[in-house]
Amino acid sequence: MKYLFLLHFIFLSGSIHAEHASNITETSKGPQVFSFANYDVELVRDLSYGKALSHTSWNSDETSEMDLLLDLYKPVGVSGKRPVIFIFHGGGFEKGSKEREEIVSAGNFFAARGFIAIAVTYRVVSHYGTLPDNLYEALQDWPEFLKKDRDAFFAMYPACRDAKAAVRWLYANAEQLNADTNYITAYGNSAGALISVVLGTSDARQFTHEIALERDPTLSSTHLEYPAQIHTIINHWGGPLAIDMQRYFFDNNPYDHYDAPMQIVHGTLDTRVPFIEAMRLAFNFAVNDIHFELHPLHWVGHDAVGKKVKGLTQDELALDFIVRMQNIKLTRRLDN
Repeated sequence: MKYLFLLHFIFLSGSIHAEHASNITETSKGPQVFSFANYDVELVRDLSYGKALSHTSWNSDETSEMDLLLDLYKPVGVSGKRPVIFIFHGGGFEKGSKEREEIVSAGNFFAARGFIAIAVTYRVVSHYGTLPDNLYEALQDWPEFLKKDRDAFFAMYPACRDAKAAVRWLYANAEQLNADTNYITAYGNSAGALISVVLGTSDARQFTHEIALERDPTLSSTHLEYPAQIHTIINHWGGPLAIDMQRYFFDNNPYDHYDAPMQIVHGTLDTRVPFIEAMRLAFNFAVNDIHFELHPLHWVGHDAVGKKVKGLTQDELALDFIVRMQNIKLTRRLDN
């Protein structure tokens, strides 16, 4: 009964936060960003943030090295170090691209307001990234008729490994990029949201130390000596499946009070990632005393790009959450 009460409270608290989200307030600390497009945006495509292995099938002996690439959206003419937002595309770990329309739109939205926005490519099923031994052994037990879902599940590991490498790349290049590593957000839709949740909850070694450098020498190209900490999670119709992977296969519970605060936007009629997954994730944040805000999209299914919350676009809603959680200075008027 107490768990049902807590789930009811979680749902109501999301509604309350959604009511408050339409009133974006100004803050006075941290780097300055704007609620409106204040800068031209420079786009630098296909920067390499490391290398990774691609197998011909899961953990086959035949491998090739591939470059891991990102696109960098930079505000032009800005002064001072900039907060950073990583943007991860969806696609069920089977497809997707950093060039998708909604990813490009988000990159331009945040860069025009004073952020460095980074759209990241990560390995998907067709790359057959290296799996830790216990994951590979578990893969053999999955029925063949579930191959599609099986492959997508196991592709989460190399995808999350790559995402953490992208964050470490930022730390390694922060001075050159004029990036403030005290203000980092992970933002994702669907599969990209699962990745963002992992970045905000896992420690520095997870999704790296499970595979030895002798088996995957490309790990040495991913700035392992740097941290991969982020400070805010924007979760658009994702869930805790990658965290479930950590708990079941690596005997690790990543949730703790020091995890990044999270904003959830999720359709109540989602059949791809059911709304109960958002509730389950929110429940785990609640019992571990981690801040979250849940915004249900009533009568909306999966891939809810373009749906507004209390009159705000999802990027406007994310901006509000980021500046509040990170205590960033937000300027709303041209005369400030």
